[in-house]
This record gives sequence, structure tokens and C-alpha cells, in this order.
Amino acid sequence: MYRLECDKDTYLKLQECLSEFMPSVKLTLLACDETLCRLGFVSSPPCVLLLHCSEKGMRRLLDDLDQTEINAFSSDDGRVPLAQHPDYLTFLRYGWMYGVLLKAEKIPDAPDSPHRR
Repeated sequence: MYRLECDKDTYLKLQECLSEFMPSVKLTLLACDETLCRLGFVSSPPCVLLLHCSEKGMRRLLDDLDQTEINAFSSDDGRVPLAQHPDYLTFLRYGWMYGVLLKAEKIPDAPDSPHRR
């Protein structure tokens, strides 16, 4: 499992895109401080999320997201990708998640956790 801090707008977008890109990875909202938003300190409330995936699952997710960029910008002739090319559209839709997910912190398994291997 991984812990991630972000704002609520990012959480909502991440939840939607992650469920499309890799449905096996689940996202849980642990905390969200709406008060800071109501008081005018932030435009989008800060949140703490729990990402339900193993270390191997996180590596695969990051590798797959990285591959979207490679696919989008790889061409035999070195040209800029076409704006409507499916690989480029995939990168535009999901590529931003790579930078967000790099900030996630791994949570060590508890000694008596049934998921520990």
C-alpha cells in the first residue's frame, strides 16, 4: 500500500483516470480538510489517499504510464505526434499521473498483515 498527499481536485481526477487506466489499483480517501478551503487558505482542499497496490503493482503502473509517453512521442521519422493520434491522446489523458504517483510513500506491511509475503 502507498500513502499519497494531494489536493481534492487531483484526487478526483486521479480516481477517475486510475479506474480507467488500471482498474485493479484502488484508491481510498483517508482524510480531506475542507475547512482550509472554506477559510480561503487553499482553492482545493488537501487530501490524504491510500493507494491499494503492491510494490510490484506500483512499478508496473509507473512503467505502463511511462510507456504511454514513449508511445506518444516515438516515431520512425522523428516528427512531432499528430494531435489526434490515439497514443498521443492516451498520453494526454493519463501521462500526468506518473508525476503524482512518484510522490506516493510506501507503507510498510504490519508484521501480522495477511498480505505480507
